[in-house]
Formats: sequence, C-alpha cells, structure tokens
Amino acid sequence: MLARPVYETLPLLYIAGGIAAASTVSSFMAIVSGTLLTGSGFVILFLRCKNRKSHCKLVRPRRNPDVCRT
Repeated sequence: MLARPVYETLPLLYIAGGIAAASTVSSFMAIVSGTLLTGSGFVILFLRCKNRKSHCKLVRPRRNPDVCRT
C-alpha cells in the first residue's frame, strides 16, 4: 500500500513526466511514450474523481463527514 501523499501525486507525476519526455527528447518513441504517460495520468485523475463523486453520493456526510472530504 502506498502512502496517501505518494498515491495522490502519482497522476501528476505521470503528466509532468509525459510532457517532459515528449518535449525534451526529439525522437518518435519519446513522443509516443510522453503521450501515453500524459494520457494515463489524465485517465487516472478522471477515474479517481468519478469514483469519489459517486462514493460521496452514496454516503451520508452527516454520519461520517471525513469520508467525502477532498
């Protein structure tokens, strides 16, 4: 299990690494891997956001206010 700060920053690191790989190295494979890394980071962020929103709709915040905090 990853620590929460590491878990939360991984998609941002994927996006930053993808942009850095695509912009600093001028080869076709760097552009492809940069695009894949950036896309993966955005997909992970989207899925986490979607999952957290649907989870918060099911849980009553009055009973457990810490569950739905961002």
